[in-house]
Amino acid sequence: MRFRPAVLAGRAAVLVILAACGGDSSGPDTPTPASITIQPGAGALDAIGATAQLTATVKDQHGQPIAGATVTWHSGSESIATVNGSGLVTAVANGSADITASVGSVQGHLMVTVAQGVRAMVKPFGDAQAGVAGQPLSAPLVVQVNDRLGHGVAGVAVSFGADAGDGSMSPATAMTAANGQAQTTWTLGGTAGAQRASAVVAGLDSVHFTATAVDPADAPAITAIAPDTLVEGQSFTITGRNFSATPSGNVVKVDGDPATVTAATPTSLTVVVPSSVCKPVRLATVSVQAGVVTATSAAVPVRPAAFTTLAVGQELVVQDPTKFCLQFAPAAGGSDMYVMGLSAPAELPGAVLPFRVQARGGASAGAMMGPQLPVPPIASAMPRVAPSMRGGSGASLRASRELLRGRARAEAKLRGWEARTLPTLAAHRRRRGALSASVAPLATTGTPAMGDTLTLRVPNLAASNLCSSYTTIRAVVRVIGSAGIWVQDVANPTTDALTLADMQAASDEFDTNVYATDVAYFGQPSDIDGNGRVIVVLTWQVNKSKGILGFVFSGDLFPGDPSCPQSNGGELYYGQVPDPANVAGTGARSKADVLQQMPELIAHEFSHIIQTSQRVILHDGTFMEGWEMEGQATFAEELVGQAVLGNTSGQNYGASVGFGTGYDWYADPLVKWMEYFGDLGQNQQAANAPDLCTVYGNLDLTNLPCDVSAFYGASWILQRYIGDQYGPTYPGGLQQLTRDWVAKNPTLSGTQNIGALLGVDYDQLFVRFATALALDDQVNISGSASWVPSQFSITSWNSSNLASYVSTCCGFGWLAPPGMGFADDSASRSVRGGSTAYTVLSASGAHPAAAIQVTTPGGAPLGTTLRPALWIVRVQ
Repeated sequence: MRFRPAVLAGRAAVLVILAACGGDSSGPDTPTPASITIQPGAGALDAIGATAQLTATVKDQHGQPIAGATVTWHSGSESIATVNGSGLVTAVANGSADITASVGSVQGHLMVTVAQGVRAMVKPFGDAQAGVAGQPLSAPLVVQVNDRLGHGVAGVAVSFGADAGDGSMSPATAMTAANGQAQTTWTLGGTAGAQRASAVVAGLDSVHFTATAVDPADAPAITAIAPDTLVEGQSFTITGRNFSATPSGNVVKVDGDPATVTAATPTSLTVVVPSSVCKPVRLATVSVQAGVVTATSAAVPVRPAAFTTLAVGQELVVQDPTKFCLQFAPAAGGSDMYVMGLSAPAELPGAVLPFRVQARGGASAGAMMGPQLPVPPIASAMPRVAPSMRGGSGASLRASRELLRGRARAEAKLRGWEARTLPTLAAHRRRRGALSASVAPLATTGTPAMGDTLTLRVPNLAASNLCSSYTTIRAVVRVIGSAGIWVQDVANPTTDALTLADMQAASDEFDTNVYATDVAYFGQPSDIDGNGRVIVVLTWQVNKSKGILGFVFSGDLFPGDPSCPQSNGGELYYGQVPDPANVAGTGARSKADVLQQMPELIAHEFSHIIQTSQRVILHDGTFMEGWEMEGQATFAEELVGQAVLGNTSGQNYGASVGFGTGYDWYADPLVKWMEYFGDLGQNQQAANAPDLCTVYGNLDLTNLPCDVSAFYGASWILQRYIGDQYGPTYPGGLQQLTRDWVAKNPTLSGTQNIGALLGVDYDQLFVRFATALALDDQVNISGSASWVPSQFSITSWNSSNLASYVSTCCGFGWLAPPGMGFADDSASRSVRGGSTAYTVLSASGAHPAAAIQVTTPGGAPLGTTLRPALWIVRVQ
């Protein structure tokens, strides 16, 4: 593109002189940019995509050109015109853009105007049609007015007209749209034969359209269609006249989709209704082209081959992404509600699947229905629980949540390091064979005596290598129980320290409830140090690690390995101690808090000793997945709590147990369950939760809407659900189920371990679990939760009661899916591996038919990497 001489007015340059900023430290003769001249000095571009090359001349303070100056180009409005680094301007849209050339703070400006010129008119559609004399053609006449580079020009008046006797146009004049196109409908003249029409734009050559008019007596016509409602995939009959007597001589379309003609006579056609791509019940036209003329019917109802017809509590699961389409019939009244989920069972927490859920509203058998009523949420009629129970205040529960979050983050970091490092130690162990009897890293072998002093190594949890970074301590044996040896660091803070009576009471509870329950449900630990007990190390070194209240280190189970000199060669638990003066520097810890937290902490951590002992040490297997270990350890807290409180599984406990008498034992699992649902507290709910949270969580995942602690709760409630569903009928009951989970298949882990243990399709199990999270104990329009099928129940906990309580007492949230109605709507979302994106589909009263489709954001079938499953269950 060159600027036109008439526009450039003799190509006169516009000189823009700006004072340079600052002084010249190099002396008065050093050339300093003082002005920039842009040439050509004025400009216009007459087409979208047109270009013009600008040049900039830089002059110094004496008016002399500066050769080789580096010029920076910039457009003040890139939506109108862009400019590249060499000064080439390109038109984008009509309007004006200020083009700037800069050298430091010195600038030159040129205003460039883009104004499309009208150069040509073309006819992209509508020519050479055939129709019935005296009737409108089936397709409009379309013209496009272009600039010289073929881009449409908007706002141009186009006049349409037919030759004498050749019919009429509506409208006779039309303005071009943003794409440069204008259109009209041509009603043919009443005489059969060739007819002609024209489109005219001032200053351009006219374009002409032709059409063939057929005598009405010779044209195909549709007089009847049977049955009254067409069903995709089924045959129907078209009655009329002037059809081709051969099936191939007729082109039939239903709702614009080509249909197969199976039989034909001049007066009757047998046709198969084409299958659509997830279209709802709709009013559609049927067209028949026989020869050059097309006959079109009045609108007839067309419906899909089958509807999603579910009874209350019934679920449909679709695992083929090419069939992620749900069809709903219109309803004349009542109240319909469904919960729909897109689950991603694959154990790939780092993978995210974007998708679009789209609702297309349809018609009733005769006409479109009225507007949609508001979508009600899933409601619970469970009675509210008064917030007066122990631990039940909002402030205390929020404080507990923050403590649990910090603890989960710190422990997840430790387990992550072990997962990356300790398999190497296990491989070394397999190569070495059995442990050497001469390995005795502890100062005292066998069972020590009361008062003995042990030399132990406590791993430094802040270090990058826990095997090589540790603190050596001296600890005195204070209590020897039947299951534990309790030792106390001699360097612990002395203020309000644990007494012998405190430790004896803790030892008694460990022996009676913690050890006994964990062993019963998860198996015997190893005994590589030969003392038949777990060594409980109470040391202020634990206090020095922020967030950690107590931990076990699996490296202690690999003595004699030169790559892990830290190993104490035994089964050890490291626990915090009272530190009211905050000597450790991570926050004061009272004796009351330490004693209250200790049993539940040891229940959790001791299960990790069992897991590694059973799988790696005793059965030469592999480590469990981190999420699997933590979900099971959180399960251990609940199970030991049952032993302490006299509770049992399957009792559908509500808030009075969870946040009342069982608060010390159950708050951790329950609060972390809420975290998975995206609770932020204070009546806030995280967006995209639980969609982008995951059961298979780990510390490496970032930018999740829920806290790291959420995967503890999610994996726990998965294992609790499995225990409730399979435990009662499993040989040996829940205890044997959880023991087998650990050791029956020691070389399998994660979802493979679950599938092999239960002998089920894990993906289907995951869908049932996801459904249970939404439906458990929900009250529908019947006023009761009895409608929830057993396979969708978490029989040990009353989800609705818990949700009601935490909302009332503390402003905490629960599962809160977005809603969608039976009308045109769409939403773009994503789901992470190991989670589910929920939607409530609902309407009160009458609603039209609808088709719900789940695809990629671009409309293609979803990929199968995360093994997505679309499921829907009717609530009411």
